[in-house]
Amino acid sequence: MDYLDYFLLGTEKAAAGDYTAAIGYYTEALKLDPTDVVTLNLRGEVYLMAGFLDLAIRDFTEAIHWDPEFAEAYHNRSNAYAMKGQPMEAREDAEKASRLTLSARLPHHSQEEDWGDWDGL
Repeated sequence: MDYLDYFLLGTEKAAAGDYTAAIGYYTEALKLDPTDVVTLNLRGEVYLMAGFLDLAIRDFTEAIHWDPEFAEAYHNRSNAYAMKGQPMEAREDAEKASRLTLSARLPHHSQEEDWGDWDGL
């Protein structure tokens, strides 16, 4: 099987609530592509649903390592920290996720577009 096969089986098993199988398939996918942030995040979500908070935090942290702008991983790690009783860490990650999400939604344009052409004044 290839990466996509393992990924899709992991997703199927997670949706069916078979967390052990989902974790196994996501782990096999990550052996083929250990830096895939989507798979790391999804396996972290399954660990979270299964109650393995430290393993979930590890996966979310690894996803953030590979993509520091991955808002969903910050959001999920915030939930894991909250469930673990670490409100300071949870709040910090929730705020970072919110900033990243807002930044992604705002239109990006140059300062010249903001202020116009001042040369003509």
